[in-house]
Amino acid sequence: MENTTLEIIADKWIESHSKSEISEFDEIFSDNDPDTYLDIILSILDKIDANEENPLFSALAVGPLEDLLQDNGDKVINRVVNLARQNPDFRKLLNGVWDSEFQEPIKTKLAKYLKNRW
Repeated sequence: MENTTLEIIADKWIESHSKSEISEFDEIFSDNDPDTYLDIILSILDKIDANEENPLFSALAVGPLEDLLQDNGDKVINRVVNLARQNPDFRKLLNGVWDSEFQEPIKTKLAKYLKNRW
């Protein structure tokens, strides 16, 4: 997916969630392959304050990121681990997911990055 398209999707998601609206942009996640889904999450993360007090940040963790890891964690886990290792904001976002429904291999690979749960 082109960067321009990712930016537009990210802006629309932020706009709809800033108004406490759930919109068709939540559906866009399920319509994309897991790597593009992760690219959209990263594009949104780049545009918002990476603070657990920020409702957009919280919504991104417990919504799209958690869903991605539950449904397609096996397809993106290596990339997620690399991001958690290299990107402090992504690691913080990762600490906001509920991992109770994750497959055991996903939980195991993420365990060392989930030390500061919020």
